[in-house]
Amino acid sequence: MSRKGPLNGPSFIQFLTNAGLFASVVFIPVLATELGASRGEVGLIVATYGFAIFVSSYIFGRLSDIKGRRKYLLLGLALSGFAAILQIFAKTPIELGIIRFLLGFSAGIFPPALLAHAYDSHNRMGRFSSYGSLGWGIGVLVAGLLGAYYQIFLFTSLLLFISFFIALRLPMAETKPLRVPLLPVGLIKKNAGVYISMIIRHSSANMIWVTYPIFIKSLGASHLWIGIIYGLNPLTQFFVMGSIERYKDEHLIYAGLLLSALTFIAFTFARTPLELIPSQLLLGVSWSCLYVGSLKRVLKKNKEKATATGLLSSAISISMIFGSLLGGFFSQMWGFHGPMYIAAATTFAALLYALKRVK
Repeated sequence: MSRKGPLNGPSFIQFLTNAGLFASVVFIPVLATELGASRGEVGLIVATYGFAIFVSSYIFGRLSDIKGRRKYLLLGLALSGFAAILQIFAKTPIELGIIRFLLGFSAGIFPPALLAHAYDSHNRMGRFSSYGSLGWGIGVLVAGLLGAYYQIFLFTSLLLFISFFIALRLPMAETKPLRVPLLPVGLIKKNAGVYISMIIRHSSANMIWVTYPIFIKSLGASHLWIGIIYGLNPLTQFFVMGSIERYKDEHLIYAGLLLSALTFIAFTFARTPLELIPSQLLLGVSWSCLYVGSLKRVLKKNKEKATATGLLSSAISISMIFGSLLGGFFSQMWGFHGPMYIAAATTFAALLYALKRVK
């Protein structure tokens, strides 16, 4: 597959892997509750997945800079395909948590290598990221149409294995190995403004996401409507991400944080599934700005591109850990709206921090 054109090899892998992984992600809270998990236990299961990605993204992002990218791209895709199938066999919340850990660890191996390769191949990162969002949107829509959990997990596995076979034929130039310390303190300090802003905002968001499918279902939505509502966010991202790359990265970060805070407040006004649609569109714009701005900044400012993007992925994943645990607890204490109000306040605090540290 040619590397030229908008939907080249790396972009197609980005599209397929996001479609597969997010098809599984969206219904895990609902499945966990059906297996007997409390809201707090749902938060723990989601956090386990995030913890696995956090560890894996850091380890293999660094190794991709040191030892080359192809082997870790292929390893991550193959292991993710196998781990996705195992989800079919989960019969208890504990089994689901263990399998989600395995899938998260596998799914954290390949993205740093893929992102660094896409950047070195002169892909526009906004457009490249938008194909991930398009995959995410289509994945959750297909999951809503499939309905049955075993079909969703087979769909996830199939797309990951297709990505593996595409990657086998992907032309990847040899890169000069870099020396990256086991704990790159200098790199972390250099990008702290981006990483910490992302952790605060995304922890806030995950306080909501951990029970968001259950919240939508409580408003009267079917599995199909849950998929449609979820799909509006990433499909909006697909159209927005490709058009905002010309703006300064710090301005995109500021806009993403401000719009995120407004979105989290807007969720509290919905009384039917249809009333969530405007908030989902705003959410798509807010994440597009924040993610593209953050990704542009760490790729532009650092020669250790796989490590820097791996740390960004780790920041996003550690947010899933904190946010999911807190969200499950707060939701059990104060209902669905409690985490939304808290998320809005903490995201606004992240904006104030970014205005001082990201310039």
